[in-house]
Amino acid sequence: MHDDDEPVGRVLGRRQALILLGAAGATLTVAGSATASATTPTAGTPEVCALDCVVKPEQMEGPYFVDERLNRSDIRSEPATGTLVPGTALAINFTVQQIRQQV
Repeated sequence: MHDDDEPVGRVLGRRQALILLGAAGATLTVAGSATASATTPTAGTPEVCALDCVVKPEQMEGPYFVDERLNRSDIRSEPATGTLVPGTALAINFTVQQIRQQV
């Protein structure tokens, strides 16, 4: 038999979890802050752009092609010319059945 139900590791209490999250947040804050030596260029090093000057797109359209002429509510119109083409009739037959189980 395998003992798969045995607890592995340990369960953190509320106080331990808050201490862990606080330490992680403090570490990220200190690591992410710019120091004076990192932002001041020296004589032999090239000047590097800070993260403040990175261009970010305002809106993501996607890597796909969007033909604005196809954005229409009446699909009978031709996108190139705008003329209406007669539609095709659609006949749908529904069969509704009731199945009763005998108990």
